[in-house]
This record gives sequence, C-alpha cells and structure tokens, in this order.
Amino acid sequence: MSDSKSGARKSVRVQIPPSAPRTIVWKKVRYLNNVNKKFFFSILIFSFLILLYQIYKSEYYYLGEKRKYFINIFIFLIILKIYIFFILFSGKKISSYLTIFFFSSIFSLYLFEGFLIYKYDGFLLEKKKKIFK
Repeated sequence: MSDSKSGARKSVRVQIPPSAPRTIVWKKVRYLNNVNKKFFFSILIFSFLILLYQIYKSEYYYLGEKRKYFINIFIFLIILKIYIFFILFSGKKISSYLTIFFFSSIFSLYLFEGFLIYKYDGFLLEKKKKIFK
C-alpha cells in the first residue's frame, strides 16, 4: 500500500531563501522613504503658501512700506525651500543625514529658546517693574 491511499501525508519542506528577511526590511525602508518624501513635500507646499501670504501682506496690504519687517521671513522661507529640494532630490543616505540635521537643529533651537526664557524671565520682569514704577 502506498502512503497516499492510507491517508498519511508527506511533510513538504519549504526552503526560505536567505534574501527573504532583507526584502521585508527593504519594504519598510521604502515605506519610510515614501513617508519621508511625502512629509517634506508637504512642508515644501506649506512654505510656498506661507511665502505667497507674506508677499501679499508685505506688498499689497502694506503697499511695500513695511518690507524690511518681512525680509527675515522671506530669507528663511527661501533657505527652507532650497534645503527641502536637497532633501527630496538627493540620495537616500544624504537625505537621511539632512533629515536628521533638520530635526536636531529645530530641537536645539527650541531647547535654546526655552533656556533663554527660563534664565532671563525673572530679569525681564524686574526690569519692567523698575521702568513702570
């Protein structure tokens, strides 16, 4: 009698290629890379809208009289756009380094601002009390 007639099944061994775990990891990396590009593309569009609003406010609302107040914002937004273009159109490794630099610099600036507020808040209150007495 053969095994197939008696109902016993043969165990079939499936060999998983050694590259299989890497493909799962690369799918995650590709997904994160797409999320990264979508995030920075949305920041690019948002900065473009802010730039248009600032141009409207500077040139049409104030008729170009207060342009010097908006020049810092213009320069920041243009530098931000150039930086994001580098992130979007560079290689994976350079893009990841630029992303890390971007977020760490933002975090550092907020941390430094918090330090300044913590350190000089009492000093400014005392100075205001002396002025208004």
